[in-house]
Amino acid sequence: GRLTGEYRRPDVRATLDSRDVAFEIQLSTTHLNVIAERRYFYLREGGLLFWIFRAFDADGRRLTHDDVFFNNNQNAFVANKKSVDHSISNGAFHLECIWAKPTSPRESSALQRKLVSFHDLTLDFENQRAFYFDFEGKRNAMKDAELEQVTALRNEFETFWLSYRTTHKDDAGEWPALRARFQQLGFVAPTYVDQLPQYLLDALYSAKHGRPIGWNFRKLVQAAHLVAVTHKPHLMRFRQ
Repeated sequence: GRLTGEYRRPDVRATLDSRDVAFEIQLSTTHLNVIAERRYFYLREGGLLFWIFRAFDADGRRLTHDDVFFNNNQNAFVANKKSVDHSISNGAFHLECIWAKPTSPRESSALQRKLVSFHDLTLDFENQRAFYFDFEGKRNAMKDAELEQVTALRNEFETFWLSYRTTHKDDAGEWPALRARFQQLGFVAPTYVDQLPQYLLDALYSAKHGRPIGWNFRKLVQAAHLVAVTHKPHLMRFRQ
């Protein structure tokens, strides 16, 4: 440590583009506090801590494996006879990479495996990560795409509801298509419009637009009085 004088001896130290990479080979259980202390030490010193396992099984792996795996953008690296032989025969450092791939913003696939060259990895010194597959980037892209769809659907539903409740139409022909889109995005939606929480929606949209929605009133305060007296469970949300 340049400032603290704290000392660490990694299993292997390498220099890449004037920056230090500390390779730690995990052969036995390493306690979480030790993993965290090493991580923060190399972060302070501007180096990168790179963990290597001798095995990484999808089932029955140690919790310390997961501590490294999830902090490393859901990538793990294994050195074994296959990776060593491949490295020697190709004249370049290779490791077996194990990674997860997001299938949705909330779910992941089974673990993927591939022999990869060290030069194909992304070394993220600032976040103490080294990865082949950018799990976080892929998942964030999925979240952004889903958010766009949800926002568009929310706006469509609002347009539908204001029209349906303001003009007091009996025709809710647009609802089946909207309902199908809600379900495609993983939301539970009732079969019929009259099964929606009508008074809650009327209260919230009235508050949002500053005028009564769904009630035959001229002023918002009249809708507020009705909510306070007749629909008390919705009063807190209406006030917010």
